Amino acid sequence: MQLTQSYIHVVEKINRIIFFTIAIFLAALALILFVQVVLRYIWHSPLIWSEEVAKYLSIWVVFLGMGIAMRNMSLIAVEAVIQAVSDHIRYRIRSLVLLLVAIFMAYLVYIGIIITTEASDQNFASMEISMSVAYAAMPVGAFLTLLNVLVVFIELTKKDNKTWD
Repeated sequence: MQLTQSYIHVVEKINRIIFFTIAIFLAALALILFVQVVLRYIWHSPLIWSEEVAKYLSIWVVFLGMGIAMRNMSLIAVEAVIQAVSDHIRYRIRSLVLLLVAIFMAYLVYIGIIITTEASDQNFASMEISMSVAYAAMPVGAFLTLLNVLVVFIELTKKDNKTWD
């Protein structure tokens, strides 16, 4: 019991850091796009790298946010089906869904590492930064989601669970 509580505590700390990182990325994204619009339409001299950076920041926000959304149970679910069945079947369905999500996230980590490694010798079109920086969003986000899937499963197995109701 103590080990699971410690694990949940560590994942919650990681999630707070990730949430702060997402906020920074979104602020940077807004600033970059604002500056790009001002430079393009007022001074007629756009930044050549802003669209590419904005695209990859958006990708990072999505993949990092995936784990936070999983932890907060903010992902799309078919609750009408789940609410129509008994508690015992509901537990089994939710456990199966978490298992399938965990398998898929593990697969994304594996494939993401391969893709990130293969992209290490490529650079962004507009900058001398490795494409692996952009592609690393997939394995990092999937791994963080996998950590949160385990937290949700631990909470699901508790008797006094309030997360799913």
